[in-house]
Amino acid sequence: MHWVNLAIAPGLEARLRSLTSARAVELLRRTAVDGDQLEHISARAGPDRLHVGLFFRTPSGNARDFCRRALATQPELAGWHVVD
Repeated sequence: MHWVNLAIAPGLEARLRSLTSARAVELLRRTAVDGDQLEHISARAGPDRLHVGLFFRTPSGNARDFCRRALATQPELAGWHVVD
């Protein structure tokens, strides 16, 4: 098992739309496919960002790629980006 923490943040336009931690988890989970080997997702709101925890079944899971795919494919996450 492999746990990864990262943050996602809204761009200027996305800040005008409200996004709860629970809704973010739901949207990220919709993105997951079997090949991601994703076991669990958590999110916690912070100032100007969401802190995301991803638990993969294997250490090969790429959290940044997974989040970028979610941000690119989920319309409610349009304008968000992975914080480096």
